[in-house]
Amino acid sequence: MPYMKSKNGFALSIVLWIVAALLLGIALILNLSKDSLQLTKGVQEKIIAREQAQDYLEVIKYYVMTANFDSYKLINDVPITTYKLPKEIVLDGRDYNLSKNVTLSMRDASSMINLFYPNEQIIAALASQGNNALYYTIKDSIKDWKDKNSEVSLNGAEDTYYKKQKNVLYRPRNYPTLESVDELRLIKGIDTLSQKQFDRLKSYIYSSQKGAVVNLALVDANYLSKLLHINIETAQKMLNLKYNNYTKFVNLLRKNPYYKDDSMGFGLSFNIFIKLKVKVGDAIVRLETFINFKNNKFRDITTDMYKIY
Repeated sequence: MPYMKSKNGFALSIVLWIVAALLLGIALILNLSKDSLQLTKGVQEKIIAREQAQDYLEVIKYYVMTANFDSYKLINDVPITTYKLPKEIVLDGRDYNLSKNVTLSMRDASSMINLFYPNEQIIAALASQGNNALYYTIKDSIKDWKDKNSEVSLNGAEDTYYKKQKNVLYRPRNYPTLESVDELRLIKGIDTLSQKQFDRLKSYIYSSQKGAVVNLALVDANYLSKLLHINIETAQKMLNLKYNNYTKFVNLLRKNPYYKDDSMGFGLSFNIFIKLKVKVGDAIVRLETFINFKNNKFRDITTDMYKIY
């Protein structure tokens, strides 16, 4: 009898182990299924967000092409029921919350600096923020980066400087234009900026074969102060004036000794940098594009840059 009890107990323990193993297997399968469902849901949300961003972009194109405008904003009362846009959009890069899950910003190229025609003095002034030594380093280094000779400017850098730097495998371009903001980051002086400082500078920069006269009604106070050699407080007061007395604002800026008719003005280029952020569930999609809406004989629009991620 003791032997039979021992045998029965052993059999029961085996059964219990098998049941425990089966339960563990079921738990694992359920957990994997849950992860799989969450992954599938995440992919679906990402796809929906991408589709919404692209749909919004098509609506924005229509909005721009049918809008009235002044020197710094678009004005459009055309009713768009599916995706509503503001009646007025200022083209200075400010954010517009189209819904609790969709954010839009639009910036005309006339408020930015084109690296195809880089102005080293303005770039240096914006990057250095009052640091004179850094200003002259960046200004001269951009000049040396662009020119074809090997003569080093007073505060600049040519081949010999970059050869001496650790982990630097590049040399100056020796060509008048720069290809991208990332290339600007390689230049002496700019390469020492913090990420925050560089991001601030980057917000003013674009790269396109299509140039634009600087629109003084659209630039911010920081940029305007560098262009007209005035302090930021004075620049901000001038910009505030455009909302109350636009004619006085224009006349005041034109009287400034640093105002230049050939490179400054008060008109939109209609080369517009568009940024969209769309959130669906936990998925976030960002769309960035540079589109030239300027009319030509074919009334076409051209896209200089497009990315969605």
